[in-house]
Amino acid sequence: MAYINRIALLFALLLVLASCRRSHVAAIKQSMSLADSFPDRALNILDSVRQQKVSDAEQPLYALAYTLALGKKSIEVDDDSLLRIAYNYYSKLPNDSLYGRCMYYMGNYFHRSDSDAKAIYCLKKSIKASIALRDTNYWCNALRVLSESERYTHPQRSLAYLNKSIAIYNSYSHAIVYNKLAFANARVLYYAQTSHYDKARAEMNESLKLAEAYGDTAMLADGYMLMAIIETWSENGKEAVKWAEKLWQLRREVRDRIVLAESYSLLGEYEKCVQLLRPVMQGKDLADAYEAYSICQVAAVRKHDEQAILAYTDSATNTLEVLFRNSLDERNKYYSELMQKSSEKRDADKRMLIYVASIVVLAVIIVLLVCMWRYKRAHMKKMQAIELDNKNKELALQQQLAEKGAMLHKVEMQQQRERIDLLKKYITNNIDVVTMITQSANGLGAHIEIDENGWEAISNYLENADDGFVSKIRRLHADLGINDLRFLMLVRIGFSTKTLAQIYCINEGSVKQRLLKYKAKLNITDSKMSVREYVTSL
Repeated sequence: MAYINRIALLFALLLVLASCRRSHVAAIKQSMSLADSFPDRALNILDSVRQQKVSDAEQPLYALAYTLALGKKSIEVDDDSLLRIAYNYYSKLPNDSLYGRCMYYMGNYFHRSDSDAKAIYCLKKSIKASIALRDTNYWCNALRVLSESERYTHPQRSLAYLNKSIAIYNSYSHAIVYNKLAFANARVLYYAQTSHYDKARAEMNESLKLAEAYGDTAMLADGYMLMAIIETWSENGKEAVKWAEKLWQLRREVRDRIVLAESYSLLGEYEKCVQLLRPVMQGKDLADAYEAYSICQVAAVRKHDEQAILAYTDSATNTLEVLFRNSLDERNKYYSELMQKSSEKRDADKRMLIYVASIVVLAVIIVLLVCMWRYKRAHMKKMQAIELDNKNKELALQQQLAEKGAMLHKVEMQQQRERIDLLKKYITNNIDVVTMITQSANGLGAHIEIDENGWEAISNYLENADDGFVSKIRRLHADLGINDLRFLMLVRIGFSTKTLAQIYCINEGSVKQRLLKYKAKLNITDSKMSVREYVTSL
């Protein structure tokens, strides 16, 4: 026994050594703690780790940490390839402390991808989790994005979400002025997007006063940009240019250039608009270039310059095609790398499996040599017991099957006798109706009238004596009305066109037209098959 214990201990140690890998959890958690205040340092740590070196168990934490760091740098996630890894993991763990953050970023991605239904689902989950953890930042941000997702479908609810986020954040003890202005500007943007320009201007003026008092140029620049956008949307060209020029004096980024150029376009300053956008159109950012071409196209339309309109339209179209092609190439590259990584992982797992399997086989052989005689004896007893048990089960099963078969046969015979009696009764009643119709049809062409009792008799006859015809046609064509069913019952019996004409008080040509209409109604696609043939074949 002591010998076996030593072998088992050695076997366990070998397995532990074989499965040892370097863990990156500590570095990833360090990056998450730095993401709020130092996102650049967090990204540097994550880049030094590299996703390819992270194990499958660490991938969700790495993916979420990277997304958090990008979010703190105000870099929106346009590709869900990394975020999806975190979402697939944390979406199943609603009690995890990172669940709310993951759902927020996934909801934000869905909103940016115009999947608002999915965005609303994720954001509501994020709000619930943030409230439970008292995470005010993510609670308010989730309310803000939720407002944007429901802006055009439920505008009043959207405004309520915004007001709630502003009220909650303003009462937050660790609130930052920049974030207060950001939430206030979100409500300004709501008013502008819903064409409440006066309310937007009034709130924006209050935000500008706060930004000027705080003395932050970034806040002022954001305020000037939003004011220029409001005036542009309200088609107030002079005011739009005024605010855009203030923005341009304070900050000269690509987005500021585009806002100023769009205000010039609205005012009719075509040359200034094109001159401002020329560096953007020649730049490497295709999304900005496409927007610049689109603004120049609108400016050319206002100037009635047909040649410029065509040129900018072609350029915008080509840029958009390149943008989509590059996006597709990046996605293909990602999946290629993913496949390559998966292949490398399979190879590594295969080598590890061979190594571990060799150890297992060696240990099993040693244990089997020691315990063979005991195992063989126990195995023989077990097999004998199993064989006896199987025989008993087989006999019991055969007996049950025999009893069940006899019972089923008895029930079938009883049902068959009942059906025969019922058929005899219905056939006796229905022969009179069919005979009456046939005799009337052989008369002088007088109208044949069938009352409700007659129709019921015909229906019962076809249902019971003709293999359930009525139930069958109702099942195959549930949209048929009672008059349709009655007409098809007469066709099933085999009445001639002349007899049908006498029953319905119409000429034979109308009967033929009705038969043609029923061909479409019954979905008969075979051009060679008539309604009579189809009904007869059922």
